[in-house]
Amino acid sequence: MVVAAAAAAGIGFEIEGLEVTRGARTVLRVPSLSIAPGETLAIVGPNGAGKSTLLSILAGLEAPSRGQVRIGGNAAERLAARRRVALLPQDAPMLAGSVASNIAAPLALRGISRAESLSRASALLERMGLSPLAARQAAQLSGGEARRVALARALVTEPEALLLDEPFNGVDDPARELLVADILASVRLAQRTLILVTQRRDEALRLATRLVVMWNGELRQSGPMQDVLAHPVDPDVARFLGLENVLKGRVTANTADGVVLDVQGVTLHASVARPRPISGELWIVFSPEQVELRALHDASRGSARNLLPATVVSLLPREGRVEVSLDAGFPIVAAVTRAAVDELALAPGVRVRAVLKATALHLVPA
Repeated sequence: MVVAAAAAAGIGFEIEGLEVTRGARTVLRVPSLSIAPGETLAIVGPNGAGKSTLLSILAGLEAPSRGQVRIGGNAAERLAARRRVALLPQDAPMLAGSVASNIAAPLALRGISRAESLSRASALLERMGLSPLAARQAAQLSGGEARRVALARALVTEPEALLLDEPFNGVDDPARELLVADILASVRLAQRTLILVTQRRDEALRLATRLVVMWNGELRQSGPMQDVLAHPVDPDVARFLGLENVLKGRVTANTADGVVLDVQGVTLHASVARPRPISGELWIVFSPEQVELRALHDASRGSARNLLPATVVSLLPREGRVEVSLDAGFPIVAAVTRAAVDELALAPGVRVRAVLKATALHLVPA
């Protein structure tokens, strides 16, 4: 779906020494962050992590207490930033009047004639497939329709960067898919910079290639999406990103390609990309998808180094999978298909073999 006419390539952002204080409390601290022109970036973290505050700073709606934000290589002047950046907030209320007049409103505020504003709004509605809504009163829109109209209102000024704050909150699945298509088309066609705030890993994966993790107002980790997901910097980040298996272990031996670990009396083997002597306690992190379940009698090793007898504790259906909680001498979670549940007759109390490759274990200093 084509959303907007091609505009100038996206704009970049540079942050140095950023702090935001409210009273005696520092609510946001970002020592350094670069966002390249045309990049797609997701900012994730729990409630109160500072995500929306960071987005507000980048949009020029709030000034930092300390530090500098450069937009397009220049120190940000807030009014100039607002003219180059569009922000879709969590709550983007509709104005009184029609859908067309709502979308035209930002153009009118920039001094563009009413006729030209409505003409451009109409063209954008057509490209987004929203023309049937043009004359409808905005107050009559469903939640999903209102979010798409709010997105169109953000895009009508042809911004160089699109900032989205939890854009899918309260939107059902069909409307979510339409909104995702609108966002992707607008970014790809105009090579806009996209910065998305979300608490959901699936939304980040669909819309961004780079990830920033915020925690308690601090930038905890940033990097290419797959790098951060595969190598979380600490247990908090790991758990938030869905790597539910976070174990504390102790190194008992170093090998040619990794380490041997003791986890509550159970031995695990972990590969290390650049083997070097390691000692002491470590966090061991891996995702449920990296745990394979087999029948207990199946002791074939293949390329796996870790074959663990385990007992099923509980099963929890999720979207497209079943999460199986296991006791392998320590608690672990495996994600399997519904077909695997039936094939292995999984139920609480059933004994199985949990299989883990040594390369699947990510080690974090304790």
